[in-house]
Amino acid sequence: MQNFIAAFKSQETNWVAIISVWFDVASLTGAYFYMRYRKIKLEIRNKAITNRLTELEETVKLKFPTSVLFRNELASRLTHHRTPEADALLKKLVLGTLGEDEKQLLLVFLHDRETDIEADEEERSAARMMPEVIKQAERDIKNDGGNNGSGSG
Repeated sequence: MQNFIAAFKSQETNWVAIISVWFDVASLTGAYFYMRYRKIKLEIRNKAITNRLTELEETVKLKFPTSVLFRNELASRLTHHRTPEADALLKKLVLGTLGEDEKQLLLVFLHDRETDIEADEEERSAARMMPEVIKQAERDIKNDGGNNGSGSG
């Protein structure tokens, strides 16, 4: 009888070890496949985001002439809290709603900014370039049939 009990105890120990190893293998297998699933899911998401960004870049390239983008960048550099009137005109310029009278007033503000001692060199340089960039952007918009440019089209 003691031999039987001893054999039973050793088999019980073996079963516990086998079950424990089986759970460990199952857990590691589950973790591996879960991580693989997450990696694939993230790769798909990253690819979708990359594709969308590429589409948006192409849209911007097709929709806006470079001179208009440069004009808008200069306008953002010239926007300053000290000059709310000029800022309002620059905003209209970017939106494409600037009238001819307002354009002349903006050119006066730009000339003033060129000689403004409180403006840094970057602002003065942008103010010097802006009139020519505005003219080039207007030519590009006209040549394009008015379909592009100001952001409203």
